[in-house]
Amino acid sequence: SSSACAGRLIGSHATYDVGPGQTHEDMQTVPWLSLQAGDVVNIHARFNADGTPKPYRTQVALRPKATAAKPIYINGVTDGDCRRPVIDGDGAKTANDAAAAHFGSYGISGHGPRDYGAQSLGLFLLWALGDEPVYDAKGHWTPSYITFQNLELRNARSTKTFKNSDGGTTAWSHGVSAIYAVLANHLTVENCVIEGNDQENLLIGLDGD
Repeated sequence: SSSACAGRLIGSHATYDVGPGQTHEDMQTVPWLSLQAGDVVNIHARFNADGTPKPYRTQVALRPKATAAKPIYINGVTDGDCRRPVIDGDGAKTANDAAAAHFGSYGISGHGPRDYGAQSLGLFLLWALGDEPVYDAKGHWTPSYITFQNLELRNARSTKTFKNSDGGTTAWSHGVSAIYAVLANHLTVENCVIEGNDQENLLIGLDGD
């Protein structure tokens, strides 16, 4: 709406709520890699005792293939003053499911520690690996029909660090974005505040619409 206030949505498939008093207290435990067409993730704004925003600090991997009839929403739920939930890359920790899967890693280097690949390129990383169960005409499983709305995304920048899939502290890559789409079709970002990231144009490598 024009007021920028936003409420909770209910998914046609499943609904996940994140925040104080919700099923998921933090973004870490949401099954991001298992999201399906029609799912909604509601991220509720939260605040410190002094009224300042209390950011979520989670690096998320996504790979859902939704449809026009059943899109996926990553939805911020504002407070009564229309303040959006804040997701901050400074000190963010890789979500539990992505960490378990080492999602975004190119594998183990023979000359040193694990190569963390694309993990450090986005606070939200949209990417599908080569072993996905279904492929499109180009040979990819392409994340599709995803909407990010009513969020504040900040501090995904190369001067900051995050916890990688092994729990170690890693600097974000140069050129990191709040939302990094290696491949995506029908990706929508609206009513978001996106600032303080290396790339303020948000998205890299879109394939399709």
